[in-house]
Amino acid sequence: MAEDARAAAGRLGFQALGCEGLPALRHAFTHFRLDILPWRIEVQRPAAAEEPGRLWLPLHDLDGAALPTPVRRILEGVG
Repeated sequence: MAEDARAAAGRLGFQALGCEGLPALRHAFTHFRLDILPWRIEVQRPAAAEEPGRLWLPLHDLDGAALPTPVRRILEGVG
C-alpha cells in the first residue's frame, strides 16, 4: 500500500519523502458508509503546489477551512 500512496503523490507532481499508514476511518452518510484508509505522505513542496485549485494550509489554520467532515477528522488526528 505504501507504494500506492507514493504513486498517488507522484501523479500529483510531488516526490514522496516518507510515507506511513494512518488508522482507518469509517464515515456514515445517509445511505452508505465510507471506509477510508488514509496515508500521511511527507513531500517536498514544489512550485506546482501553487497551481489554481491547490491550497496549502498549516494544520493550525484548518479551523476556518471548508473541509468535508471525514477529511477534517483525518487532519485533526495528524496534528
